Amino acid sequence: MRLFDRAGFVRADVLKGIGYLGGAYDSFPWTPYHDAAWHPLSLTLPTLREIARVNLLAPGGIVIGQHHAKELVSDHPNWDLFRQESYGDTKLSFFPAV
Repeated sequence: MRLFDRAGFVRADVLKGIGYLGGAYDSFPWTPYHDAAWHPLSLTLPTLREIARVNLLAPGGIVIGQHHAKELVSDHPNWDLFRQESYGDTKLSFFPAV
């Protein structure tokens, strides 16, 4: 089975509620991290709060956040940052399900 047979893509404003997606996802990545004028957005912590609020991840699931390298992402008490990769001014941060 290929990834596209098991994955879905949704274009939506994550801060306006993602509860309509239903729960029990194995992974939840999000992008972008800047607006059309390339101003950095700070969506990581609000997105983590929303994912936890609607119980979006299955046990053992993982959240992958793409964000600007200067954005602090490890301040949320319910999420433990366990891996981070840097690509220029972009970072990918990995969090296990809460």
